[in-house]
Amino acid sequence: TATAPNGFMTLNNPIRLFGDFTIIFAATFFPSPEILKKLRILGNSSNSDMFISMAETSTVDGISGYQLSISSATNGTVFTPRDTLFTPERSISVATFIRRGDKLTIRENGVKKAEGTIVTDELTFDQVGKKGSTVVDNYFNGMIYNISIYDGALDSNLEQLERDIEIRASQAIQ
Repeated sequence: TATAPNGFMTLNNPIRLFGDFTIIFAATFFPSPEILKKLRILGNSSNSDMFISMAETSTVDGISGYQLSISSATNGTVFTPRDTLFTPERSISVATFIRRGDKLTIRENGVKKAEGTIVTDELTFDQVGKKGSTVVDNYFNGMIYNISIYDGALDSNLEQLERDIEIRASQAIQ
């Protein structure tokens, strides 16, 4: 069950992730550059430092890119390199976050965009998306078609799974 107070869809039963995992989501975004910021897919209502975002604005030069943030600790955040701005390459973006031990890999449409070291803390998410507008503080300007969470770091058939999710999402908009 879910409700949508304050723009986020809030889950009555939070998602808790331990150890290795794979998260794949598919989404479409509104095509206006000034609103491709803070596209938060998953969040935590009691910890604003715990989220997954496709275009989080970094504190470094206002650059936006994929980001998984677990905490404000030095190794609590992994984001795409500064030269990899988030610009949707397709009408549907498929993003994959894979944690294997203390390594996090971020992929977009089947291509690795970033890899880094991250803490192995438990993740708890109880929010999905957030509405947005041209106001920077409002979030998520688009449509989420799929969020899949897998126990373990997927290797086998990952590319096929990403393609299948993109195909199913594209059927939803026809």
